This record gives sequence, structure tokens and C-alpha cells, in this order.
Amino acid sequence: MRSLYFILFITIAFISCKSEPEVEPDLQLNKEQQQKLHMTAVSLMDAIGTNRPHVVMDQFDHKSFSKRLGKNFYQFSAQEQSLIMGTLVNTLGQSIAALTTAIANQQYVVRLLDTRQDGNVSVVTLDVVTQDQQDLVNFLVLYLKENKGGEFVLVNFYNVYDGKSFGQLAKAFLKYDFGSERIMRHLKNSMETAESAMYYEKVGEYEKAYDQMNSMSKVFRDFGQFPVYRTKLASRVNDSIYLEELEHLKELTPNEQSRKLYDCLDLSLTGTKVTATQCWEEFQAILLERIED
Repeated sequence: MRSLYFILFITIAFISCKSEPEVEPDLQLNKEQQQKLHMTAVSLMDAIGTNRPHVVMDQFDHKSFSKRLGKNFYQFSAQEQSLIMGTLVNTLGQSIAALTTAIANQQYVVRLLDTRQDGNVSVVTLDVVTQDQQDLVNFLVLYLKENKGGEFVLVNFYNVYDGKSFGQLAKAFLKYDFGSERIMRHLKNSMETAESAMYYEKVGEYEKAYDQMNSMSKVFRDFGQFPVYRTKLASRVNDSIYLEELEHLKELTPNEQSRKLYDCLDLSLTGTKVTATQCWEEFQAILLERIED
């Protein structure tokens, strides 16, 4: 039975990360660091565009990422932290693998849009476009940080279409009480529902796949990637349902960039070419002005 690693946090690995987060000073990059950052950004862009997710994951630093999870993470024991972080790392790996596979299957092109410094984090923005580079498909934001060895490593990942960065998804995950039998029962049922939807999607029964996801209980209906997957299925059913799901994603996301992206996708269907183009221009300005982390 197919696993939903990219949707749910269900795989266990053992990685130690017990220390409390520390406030780090702003990092000012010299010329050598800037060159190394650029090389890393280009390498990650190429890996995403050529379906090599392992290259991206090789750059991921779980210790730096753990500092982003706050008190909800550090209240767990060292062993529990190891289990949780292992689950999250595997989830990110599967999410990026699904992303790069989709890009490869659709023959999309990934481009480096912007690289900047935001405090002690380097922010790399990529856009995903059609093969003729005429239509925008998505935007990806990679958060990099220089480690003690002088290498830039990945500490967070934001797929703008998904509405939340990986750090934000992880924090939401930590709020669930997975020690509750009721929660675990709903989780099991939701996983089975999603797997059923994936089966229908695989055989081209998109309406049945959407109906499966739409029938999910409220407890996990908007958990993780579920609403995003439901929206992608809706886009294969009809425009009316798709627009409703886009509006729902807009309500769920805490990020202005994703909300604007959903507006632009809506206008691409309901607006004129002029209004849609204007929206995309405004979106890109918002994306590069302030990146959520």
C-alpha cells in the first residue's frame, strides 16, 4: 500500500537534537561567502529541476531546523525529539521527491529568481515555469545557513503553492496529541481515505479521488498537505470546485505570498489577461519584498 510520507509524518528515524535554541547574530557575507552561496543555490536549483531530490536532502541540516520548532519541540524528551525529527526529515525528503518528480514529468523549468541575505539566513527564491518559459507554475523558497564548516546548508523549505513552509507545517504537526486514541483513529482513517484517493487519481478517476478527499473528517481535513492535494484534484474536476478550494487554501495559509498566489490563479481563470498579468507582477513584488520563514 502506497505511503503518504509527503502528507503525513509517519516514518521513524533516530537523530539526536536535544540542545535549546540560541539567538544567533546577523550574518554579513563577504565576497567568498557570497560566491559559495551562489554555487549552492545553483546546485540546489539544478537538483530540483533534474529530479535529484537526494542532492537537496544532502544539504538539509536537521539541527538548525530543530531550532525553528520552539518550545513545543523542546518539551519532549531526547528520545522523543529523535523520533519526531526523524519523522520530519523523512517527510521533507518525500515531499521534495514528489515535487521534483512532478517537475520532471511535466518538463517544467526551474530558474533562480533571487538570492538575498535576511539576518543570519540566506534566502534563495526559485520560480517554476513551463518548458517554453511563458507561463509561471510555482515558486519555491529555500532557506540556507552557513554551518561551522563554512558550507551553506538547507534549514527550511517553502513551496509557495502549498501555503506553508516546512517549518510551519512541522509546528502545526507538534500541536496534535498523538497519544490520544481518538486522534490516532482519525489519523488512520484519514490516511486510508487519502490512499484511496491516490488510487482513483492513478487510474484517472479524478472526481472520485476528489470526493474521497472531500469526505475526510474535520479532524485531519486541513492537516499538512491534505488541503493542497484536495485542491490539485479539484483542478482536474471543474473550475467551480477548484476556485472554492483555492479560496479555502487562502483562508488556511498564514503567508501573504501564498494568498496572493491563490488570487492570481483565480484571476487566471476568471479575470482578463491584463488583470492576471498585473496580479502576477504584484505577487512577485510581494514574494521578493518579504519572505515568510
